[in-house]
Amino acid sequence: MDQNNNISAVLVEFDSLKGPVIRKRNPTNLVIPKMGEADNILMWIIRALDFSVRKINDKTAYAKTVTLRDPNFTRKKRQFGIALITKTTYELKEMEETLDKIIQRCYQEGENKPYFKMLDNLLVIMSKIDEFTNETFTECTEQEIQPIFLEDDKKVSQVSIDSEIQDNETRFMLMSNRLNILNKITITDKFSNKTCIVCAANKLSQINTSMGYLFQVTSERFHLEIDVRRMIQEGTVDSLEILLRIIDVLPTQIDLNERILVIAEFLDRLLYEEVDLEYFLPYLQYFISMENFTITEFKTEEFEKQYENLKETHGEWIKSLSGLDLDGKRLIEFFKLTGLRREGLELLIDLLFVKIIAIF
Repeated sequence: MDQNNNISAVLVEFDSLKGPVIRKRNPTNLVIPKMGEADNILMWIIRALDFSVRKINDKTAYAKTVTLRDPNFTRKKRQFGIALITKTTYELKEMEETLDKIIQRCYQEGENKPYFKMLDNLLVIMSKIDEFTNETFTECTEQEIQPIFLEDDKKVSQVSIDSEIQDNETRFMLMSNRLNILNKITITDKFSNKTCIVCAANKLSQINTSMGYLFQVTSERFHLEIDVRRMIQEGTVDSLEILLRIIDVLPTQIDLNERILVIAEFLDRLLYEEVDLEYFLPYLQYFISMENFTITEFKTEEFEKQYENLKETHGEWIKSLSGLDLDGKRLIEFFKLTGLRREGLELLIDLLFVKIIAIF
């Protein structure tokens, strides 16, 4: 059997206006399921930070992302998702190695190139996918696959399991597919005996084990532990103590789960970008204690002037703030508009930096 004819490839990128879009499919007649299911599949492809596999009807898809620097777009990197789709299920290790070879070529040809040159080079690579799939792969049975199913951010972020365990401790487990450094973060409220665990979606099967390097701190009320994939910068424990001090003062009746999810994703980004943790972590206080803060000034006209620049870094969704009068409103009103998510916090930080918003 000629296996090359059984392997298709897709290159996906996220467009702030259109959402996930296919930049290249090889062969060109490759069909992705229609409508909503297609969007879920494309979002899964572009967010597969680690090698991931799932079934698509009668086919098997293997995906991984590649992130490249663009010299003209310095605030964040360009991210593309690459998927290999086969009718026959092959041995996972072999398919991962093949994807790694493709991604390595993408780095060689696309890293630090202006966007259109970068994209053109990636399209050329995807058109020559046979160069990477001209070897014989080992077939495996369905039982040998352990697929990792990642949905879109909104669905994944809200998946939780509330379970009672032997010592009456209540555990809440949340998944996130946006964690690059953290395997999981665990926060236990010793007053209420509740534990919230945010775990990388692709590590969920190992949630009850230690997966990497552990850092932990404790206070009178909380115990916090992070499990990271690699050794990280000095001062991490000091930064975790700052984080504990921020959440220590919260009323016991506040449901922390959704906010802890944002803590995990924000902390992960700071660790990933290796920025000054002690400088940026206090901004979480605005998000965690939003009930206690009031917007004293929101410069609507200045926001409109800065809108195009902000849209470039945050996305079209920030249009929800256009034309609004937020003066005198509780900060919680801001998060009702932006959503209780990491993006809302990061937009708030940028608005504070450029002095469009003032908070007391």
